Amino acid sequence: MLGILVRGRWVVLDQALSSGSNFLLSFVLVRSISPHSFGAFGIALVTFQAVLSLSRTQVSEPMVIRFSNSSDEDWRRASRSSTGFALVLGVLAAAGMIVVGLFTTGALRSSLITLAIILPALLVQDAWRFAFFAQGRPARAAANDFIWTAIQCGLLLAAVLSDAISITTAILAWGIAATVAAVAGAFQAGCAPRPGRARAWLRGNKVLGGVLSADLVVRSTSMQGAMFAVGALAGLTSVGYLRAGLLLFGPLYALNQAAVPFAVSECVRLWETRAELMQRATFFLSLVLGASGLLLGMVLLLMPDTVGRGLLGESWHGTRNLLPAMTALAFTAGVAVGPAVGLRAIRSVRRLLAVSLVLAPVTIILASGGALVDEANGATWGLVAANAVTASALLWQFRSALRTGWGSFGYQSR
Repeated sequence: MLGILVRGRWVVLDQALSSGSNFLLSFVLVRSISPHSFGAFGIALVTFQAVLSLSRTQVSEPMVIRFSNSSDEDWRRASRSSTGFALVLGVLAAAGMIVVGLFTTGALRSSLITLAIILPALLVQDAWRFAFFAQGRPARAAANDFIWTAIQCGLLLAAVLSDAISITTAILAWGIAATVAAVAGAFQAGCAPRPGRARAWLRGNKVLGGVLSADLVVRSTSMQGAMFAVGALAGLTSVGYLRAGLLLFGPLYALNQAAVPFAVSECVRLWETRAELMQRATFFLSLVLGASGLLLGMVLLLMPDTVGRGLLGESWHGTRNLLPAMTALAFTAGVAVGPAVGLRAIRSVRRLLAVSLVLAPVTIILASGGALVDEANGATWGLVAANAVTASALLWQFRSALRTGWGSFGYQSR
């Protein structure tokens, strides 16, 4: 367990670098271009995040779930195939973005077309990160993200100093840095992406990737549906307060997200050798992430109003009243991570999808009911209740899968 904690520090650093590079890009642009242009960049960024999420369910998560306890030869073979598929997916998505971009004008066209040019490199670099997690080498992922961040900082600084900053130059700086990092990832791994293996990768992970993609779509749709319902029942101001509150807890949610691939890879290795220790590891993960949510919530509750207004502006007054509920929301979200990781580690991902399908309407109903009772605050407590039910359902499914000893693909989990 101590070794896992030591390796875990690299995950924190890796996520800080990965999120920091994206924040830096947004920060430089918001201070350098018009709100209209920044809005166009925002649309492009949301598009990228959607493609990245798809890539992770089809490429990165299957890599971590299936090859975290494989031989070096099998790992390299899988790495060539997974990064090759990420490259092909990036090219196909880029072609679609260019077509859409050609039907737009101005800043939106520039954002979409420039992002399309760099999209394959972004997906390949992210695929290398997860491959290194599967290898049990999170330090390599952190080193790769350091290369990306350092080059991006240098290029953005040069653009600002030369007064050449724009949507195009900023996105290109982001992409050039990602390209260098993607090439560096191949040198770190000792192998290169093989696009010709993309079809074989898709065929070999058709069920696993399909279930994970469906789970992602269901969860995203339920959250967006809850937000639309709150907006319709309690007004857009309530949605604004909710979004602002989620923004304050953003670093914690990013950490939760980063912990999943690392924790899955470690739990896969434990499941093959010490199953009982794996169960304790998932419990410990829930404990740590849940406690982190409580700790951050207490810090935010003690934060002076001057600091809050500086961060959120006019939204602070309404958001501050949501902090107790937001703290509970962060706690329940952290608790749910442990059993979700466990289900992935033993390849029982269909149980994940079953929970999402059953509880997606529950999330919308509870958020809507809360909004009717107490607007934004009630909606947040409704989401807390939904999270608590989800965490309980995931834990029940995880324990049930352990009792039966069978995964969801027709073979024994162990």
